[in-house]
Amino acid sequence: MKHKSFLILLLLLLSMQTFGQSDDVGNYTGGFSVGTGPEVMPKGKWMLETSVGSEFTKEMDIKKDIWSLNTSLIRYGLTKTTEVFTQVELVSYKAAGETTTGFGPVMVGTLVRVCEEQGIVPLTSLTARVILPVGLKVKRPDDIAPAFHALFAHTLSSHWGLSYDLGLDWDGISAKPLTFTAASLTYNFSPSVGVTLENYNNFRKHQSPDFNMDLGCKWIISRKVMFSAMGQMGLSSIGDKWGFIAGISWLIN
Repeated sequence: MKHKSFLILLLLLLSMQTFGQSDDVGNYTGGFSVGTGPEVMPKGKWMLETSVGSEFTKEMDIKKDIWSLNTSLIRYGLTKTTEVFTQVELVSYKAAGETTTGFGPVMVGTLVRVCEEQGIVPLTSLTARVILPVGLKVKRPDDIAPAFHALFAHTLSSHWGLSYDLGLDWDGISAKPLTFTAASLTYNFSPSVGVTLENYNNFRKHQSPDFNMDLGCKWIISRKVMFSAMGQMGLSSIGDKWGFIAGISWLIN
């Protein structure tokens, strides 16, 4: 994909307009696999999401342990309909008996809300992001790795919510993108406590599909602070991929 085309798409996303938001940390956090839901940060507001976690995989009898010592996602409401974000992480990567620790690739992107929820029409946003070829050699892509996703959310009732995600991800190595799909079902026991079951998958032509599932919980401690945690498991080959994440989301102002 040409970098010029990607920049043009970013400018188009930034030019879109819709409606306003309310100030509550729980409104702006979404599915675990993507990191954000379809709701855009309010104009002039910041959010910091910081977490720790791990992922353990086994491919061709080679075990890989990846520890996220700190992953920080910073989000800022640029307009009433548009936010920008960046993510950095400190990781420890172990494979074939060797351990490497350092900063992983940097991600930057934008999220634009294009449609409010109205009846059967879901809340809809578009996101474009890139992973930059910096950081640990074992983790960084060879070239800029873009991704484009459409995010959707339905309020089913006062307790139930449904969200889903369709996108294309490039890995910075192959010219063929991964097709990404995800769907998550949330049950809120109260306005501050809920659980989410999510399925997310990757598809690439001439390769076996990659199916995954995670189960998470959230606790909104106050209107500005939320704790979340989740466990994940690969479904393509049971026992060959699993991990966990726990973190804090903080609506700063």
